[in-house]
Amino acid sequence: MRVLITGGAGFLGSHLCDRFLAEGHTVVAMDNLITGNTRNIAHLAGHERFLVMERRLMGITNIGGALALVFGLWLLWLVPGFLQMGWLHAKLALVLLLLGYHGFCARLCGDFRRGNNRRSGRWFRIFNEVPALLLVAIVCLVVVKPF
Repeated sequence: MRVLITGGAGFLGSHLCDRFLAEGHTVVAMDNLITGNTRNIAHLAGHERFLVMERRLMGITNIGGALALVFGLWLLWLVPGFLQMGWLHAKLALVLLLLGYHGFCARLCGDFRRGNNRRSGRWFRIFNEVPALLLVAIVCLVVVKPF
């Protein structure tokens, strides 16, 4: 049987992963690492029936990001006058930072797959806040249009 454990890197989730793997199940663990820690599941990384959902999550993020870029470029093509507005230049700079963040996340996922993660759960909790801050700034620029 295939088992999905949300919060798989947490204290309880990691023990559930151990239990289901010991019973012969395939375990898929999802965790955003806000309270969980990769050290709790590090011993499972090489297990053939243990999967972490980062590949699927990156796939969903890639699709959403690509659609946002297509619709954003389409809007600029339909209304080229937007490019004369200063706030849009600032917004586009923040969007480029967000794209860079996404690229770095893809690199981190590759490190996880290869077992080369060198960062702590605390670092990931802080790093996880970067896109939220960028998105708040982007929305403020669009709503307020300060310049």
